[in-house]
Amino acid sequence: MYQIQEQPIPDRLKISPFLVFYLIMSMQIGIGVLVYQRDIAKDAGYDAWISILFAGGCIHVILWMIYKIAETVDEDSVTVHKYLLGNSIGKAISTIFIGYFFYMSYL
Repeated sequence: MYQIQEQPIPDRLKISPFLVFYLIMSMQIGIGVLVYQRDIAKDAGYDAWISILFAGGCIHVILWMIYKIAETVDEDSVTVHKYLLGNSIGKAISTIFIGYFFYMSYL
């Protein structure tokens, strides 16, 4: 059988944490960015800026938590699930994710 040897990822293939913001923004920008202000102002009125600031703050907190968990565990997502939820529940959640990805690749 083949043995898988763990090799570190070269630095030239990594994305710096500073550039993650730009990566996420470039994935989200589309034609909707040209008209979303009109839709928000129509539904929420002129107080929509408050919800945009709140949503941006929540996203920053979530990204900070993701980085802290990844820094603490320093492994893959299966290990993160076991670290956060315990051994049996973590493995069950990871099995659900693996099944989902197999199902989506089958489609």
